Amino acid sequence: MNDRLKTIPKFRSEAEERRFWESHDSADFVDWSKAERVRLPNLKPSTTAISLRLPGALLERIKIAANKRDIPYQSLIKSWLADKAGKGEPSNVYKLFGKAMRGRKQITCVYHGHYREVCPIILGHRDGEERALTYQFGGQSSKRLAAGGAWRCLTLSEVANVELRDGPWFTGSSHSQPQGCVMDVDLDVNPESPYSPRRSLVRKAKSVSRR
Repeated sequence: MNDRLKTIPKFRSEAEERRFWESHDSADFVDWSKAERVRLPNLKPSTTAISLRLPGALLERIKIAANKRDIPYQSLIKSWLADKAGKGEPSNVYKLFGKAMRGRKQITCVYHGHYREVCPIILGHRDGEERALTYQFGGQSSKRLAAGGAWRCLTLSEVANVELRDGPWFTGSSHSQPQGCVMDVDLDVNPESPYSPRRSLVRKAKSVSRR
């Protein structure tokens, strides 16, 4: 197959390269069967400084919310904006994690090539990405899993083979520091959550009329 691959031409500019790939199939030039997933932890998107005027009362509420999360209020504003800008239909994985939290179900899944058994504790977003703070009590991990389990932050776009099952609910011990996995919290199994989740998991009791 490698003998049939075409040679990638040399480009004089990024614009020329972009036009080329818009009209050509990369499979004709690259053997993707040998591709490997890589992570670039130091790669950061370019940023632009802007001036934003906010009412004083609104800014104070934002600072209070940021203080609860133990993050700078500027970071919280960016997280909220990224979440709203990329807002769309939640992924199927996100929906399954929410369903597991509502029903106190365990989750089995594959994350970064490792089979894991977790209980989702906090669900939401950070910088526009769907994330979940979970407690992993079984399965495998890139780091040695401590006896009894350990906290794990999962980026849901990288989670696969999600299944829900019945079983004991594990939450582990409390964090000594506020969690930084999820900035914009949607759901939290803690009924006294300090993160002001957008939705509540507490079911309201139905009123019963008596005669």
